[in-house]
Amino acid sequence: MTYEALVGGLLDRLHPLFRALGEPLRMAILRTLLEHPDGLTVTELVDALDVPQSTVSRHLAVLRHAAVVDAARDGTSRVYTVTVPHQTLDALDTLTETIRECVRERHPKAREHPARP
Repeated sequence: MTYEALVGGLLDRLHPLFRALGEPLRMAILRTLLEHPDGLTVTELVDALDVPQSTVSRHLAVLRHAAVVDAARDGTSRVYTVTVPHQTLDALDTLTETIRECVRERHPKAREHPARP
């Protein structure tokens, strides 16, 4: 398989993640959730971010679709936490290494720099 095919396949798999992370408010939601490992409700996120509930809910739906956050029922509320599946982390690792190899192969000066751990 060529690098282009491998990278293209990985990018297709990771597209929902990249789309989810490409919006500043969604990144703010993720940062806020990462500061609260036990999770937050939509109401708590609305208070923390000072944005309308409908906006937070819409962005949480995108993050859930990308499997970046998960929701668990707590009575009548849902508590949102950050959760990135191992498959996504593995795909990101593979994409990073594939791009690194591709750059080294195509740009001789890049070969002079050791790979990062």
